[in-house]
Amino acid sequence: MGGHEPTERQCQKAADRAIEEGRKELDARKINWDLLAGKIEEELDYEEPVVVKQVRLVTVGKGKKKGKRVVSFHRKIMLRTPAAMAIRQKGRISTHELRGDFPPKETRLAGPGGGPIPLQRLTVEFVKPGQVRNKTKER
Repeated sequence: MGGHEPTERQCQKAADRAIEEGRKELDARKINWDLLAGKIEEELDYEEPVVVKQVRLVTVGKGKKKGKRVVSFHRKIMLRTPAAMAIRQKGRISTHELRGDFPPKETRLAGPGGGPIPLQRLTVEFVKPGQVRNKTKER
């Protein structure tokens, strides 16, 4: 049975099955389109919080004891720093990828001697974090 390349139809069915299983697992973890869209919006509007020191001249006292005093304090402001712009750019790229604006990424693997990889069977398995999988060798 081994040694032959799967047909395009078999490959498409396996890919569709893997995508369906992946979506079920993501839905079970409450990772859906609304969550992804919200996270991308946060990335697109990201500004880095920066703490700055400000100094102000303040009037203190009353009447004849009136005077001026220098007061310094820290304030947090939001800036579009280079690091923030990198996060925004990643958000834009993620948006385009989800919309399908980029061509799909293709990865080709070659078997021994550069030929096709013989497939005996294709199994897709998703293991939840924290679960221990019993690793037994199949022969």
